[in-house]
Amino acid sequence: MLDLHTHILPAMDDGSRDVDESIAMLRAEKAAGVTCIAVTPHFYPHREDPERFLDRRARRIEKLLSDARYPAAAPEMLLPGAEVAYYDGLSRMEGIERLCLKDTNALLIEMPFCRWNDRVLREIDTLQKTCDIQPILAHIERFLQYQPKGLVEEMVSAGIMMQANASFFQRWQTKRKAIKMLDRGLIHFLGTDCHNMSSRKPNMEETLQIIRKKPGQEALRELAMNERRLLEGTR
Repeated sequence: MLDLHTHILPAMDDGSRDVDESIAMLRAEKAAGVTCIAVTPHFYPHREDPERFLDRRARRIEKLLSDARYPAAAPEMLLPGAEVAYYDGLSRMEGIERLCLKDTNALLIEMPFCRWNDRVLREIDTLQKTCDIQPILAHIERFLQYQPKGLVEEMVSAGIMMQANASFFQRWQTKRKAIKMLDRGLIHFLGTDCHNMSSRKPNMEETLQIIRKKPGQEALRELAMNERRLLEGTR
């Protein structure tokens, strides 16, 4: 089981405050059966360049891995990545491929909270077709209210992949929508988007239980297949 979207690295962004909290978050993930965790701290292109970001990320990963408690708390795989904030010109940013999930061409992108116009859609299309990057749109459920009907389906048909947060399946207001989207193949990956052990803690286990009931094991197999393809789709 892969958690594609987390903010577990200590003191890296608005996620985990310190190593103690990071270890607690890892233990919660492991208890839920998560075996691979993508660490995807926020990357804001207007604040720093990829080189500085990657240096900070490497230091935070090393700090976590060097803690004596890490081996017992650790998942089978820790997959470095980033949650990259969209901006016009993203496809032309030097070094953008280095922000992909390690050893893959998959890039987790946080889209703008508005109706996506043709310029935005062309930017994502350029990333995919010209830059050979597989876009994965983070927490897709947050943007549905802004988009015209059918847009997500069109993007999926064009090869864009979608990540949904585990909480999308847990809220009574959105649970039916989440299950319907998963059943229709409009959600490719799950992520907890966890930030801490209080208000935004790891919460994968409850979502997996919900999916097992409906739509069921076939949906879980599809998720697992997407995860396998992602992890095997190395450069």
